[in-house]
Amino acid sequence: MNEQILIVEDSLSQRFFLEKVLTSEGFRVVSATNGKQALELLGQHKADLVLSDINMPEMGGIELTKSLKNNDTFKSIPVVLMTALNEPLEILQIIEAGADFLFLKEFEQGALSAFINDVLRNKSLVDQIRPKVILKSIYFGDERFLSTSDQQLLNLLLSTYRSALQAYQRYYHFKFEFNKLQKQLSHKNSTDINIDPTLLNSFISEFRTPLNNMLHLIDLLKTSNDQQEREIQAQLANINTDYLLTLLNDLQKAIDYQLKGELLPVSEIEFNLRDCIEDAVSPFVIKTGEKQIDLTVYIAPDLPFFIKSDPNYLKHLIFYVLDLIFLNLEKCSLLLEAIPAEEGQFQINFTFPKNEKLNAMFSTTNNHSPLAFFEYYRKNLKYKIQLKEAEADQQRIEVLVPFRKVEGRSEIQQSDLSNIRALICSDQWMSGLVLEELLKQWAMKVKVCNDLKKLDAFLLQAKQAGQPFQVLIFDARPNDDAHFELLKQIASSDQYPKPEIILLTNFGKPGDAKRSLESRIAAYLLKPVRSRELKKAIQAVLSKSKPDSGLVTRHSLKEAETPFRILVAEDNRVNQKLMLSVLKKSGFEVELATNGQEAVEMFKQKPFDLILMDMQMPVMDGYQATREIRRLETTRGSHTPIFALTASDDPKEIQGAIKAGMDMV
Repeated sequence: MNEQILIVEDSLSQRFFLEKVLTSEGFRVVSATNGKQALELLGQHKADLVLSDINMPEMGGIELTKSLKNNDTFKSIPVVLMTALNEPLEILQIIEAGADFLFLKEFEQGALSAFINDVLRNKSLVDQIRPKVILKSIYFGDERFLSTSDQQLLNLLLSTYRSALQAYQRYYHFKFEFNKLQKQLSHKNSTDINIDPTLLNSFISEFRTPLNNMLHLIDLLKTSNDQQEREIQAQLANINTDYLLTLLNDLQKAIDYQLKGELLPVSEIEFNLRDCIEDAVSPFVIKTGEKQIDLTVYIAPDLPFFIKSDPNYLKHLIFYVLDLIFLNLEKCSLLLEAIPAEEGQFQINFTFPKNEKLNAMFSTTNNHSPLAFFEYYRKNLKYKIQLKEAEADQQRIEVLVPFRKVEGRSEIQQSDLSNIRALICSDQWMSGLVLEELLKQWAMKVKVCNDLKKLDAFLLQAKQAGQPFQVLIFDARPNDDAHFELLKQIASSDQYPKPEIILLTNFGKPGDAKRSLESRIAAYLLKPVRSRELKKAIQAVLSKSKPDSGLVTRHSLKEAETPFRILVAEDNRVNQKLMLSVLKKSGFEVELATNGQEAVEMFKQKPFDLILMDMQMPVMDGYQATREIRRLETTRGSHTPIFALTASDDPKEIQGAIKAGMDMV
């Protein structure tokens, strides 16, 4: 089988799946992410069939089809448009564009293979020039005139019927599974059943972004020859893997509670608010580059570092809203800000350009709509969420989050960056403002340059004033390589002392790490950058303690960190071996206590970053050991997270662990 198929699909996971299905059937495959790229590829590769999505950035499937059918070289290539069959007018647009076939997006592997083989066997019918006729159609009250041929109409009619039949079969399959589930649930007491699919739907949709990221990173790792880039990509893969594992765990919990006819409970525990927000944002590092969205994260300095609330629910909400925005927007700026609100609440704002698709979603009420998801949070967590108009053609999703204060706990702000002179260069005023406020929290002396043309003058004036900048933080725009040449000129200039350059950029093109070294950049960090990561990068470049590669990156900062110290309190030998093996392989420094008394004694001797505490142990159980550790901490003024280890989901046991002072069960 020598036929070559051109796949045109912007979704990485869908494109990956289509490639795997077709190559496994013996077809040769080339892929494009939009119609414009597809036309460029057709100039280089022969294609026997084009299989295209309809909605894509830059040029969609309808526009691509028109271009192909109006080109003498390409018009005989069969074009198959993939559709969800959920837009009534879409079928008319497909006919008008001149597409030869359509195919349902939700498909089984065998159905696609059979369909493609049928199309290729009938390719001669597409090659024939057939007279076109003008047909009048009144469709949903709209009168239209369509130019088409009898063969095109027949092909589209048969492929539409085929897709409808496929959808009908899927419907009956799901109906059968649903009826089976209903019968299982009917054995329960009806008063105990309280099933709400909203949270499960949101968890399932959350898999898309980290999974797409993983597929993208796998492709990059296959082709990258640069060691530093491979290290950065591998670390991003770890971040997305960790998020997927957390999500799987949360989904399993939610399903377990649903099967019991209960909602996933809300757990009020202490946690670091900044870490929680930055963890939720981290899977979008890759998306910011793909969609050319400049994401700025601002966390007000007067917000408490530690609060009492449910961090998992908060993280899922932030991820859900960001995912919603990234699905519908591109080539724009997006601001996420966490600011104080009235007593017992803080507010998270997502500000972005006005978007009709998002407006439409906020007027739809079903289990998959944002309104259903937000209503779940309003009802079960007392959140207040609304979409509002903002200034200058902007919209804002505002989220009011209730929380309780944690008395006597704050982030220890020991900084060795006092009076360090830093220049921030950003032509995006909000990003520059956020960076300026962050650096001032570390007692640095900061100036901001919002005009790239004036950057050289800023550096020269600082030298003339006898206060040259020690650090230059350059905030690059998405998909713009011009900064490399500019920064190389600055690093080579002899007009002023050379500052250490830190480049903040979106996940970019292969070779960016190499270009950074060639431009004499000291640190290369991906946006949105974590505050701790930026602080460590500044400290690293100033101390001259650069890695062997010469470039400070997220990976090199991670490698230089002091190992995370974990105390495991567990009496079961099998569990001991398993936990020590897993944790040590993950790079943690682990020590073992075989009962609660040993755990307390070890805690007295040295500090730990985390304690994993079994509940039931000889000599002293986990409850007693936790209470004693919390008593010792009152004199130290510190707090070590303690996670309970238990196989029980008894609410009394969980509540008892929280009351004893454990942070998580």
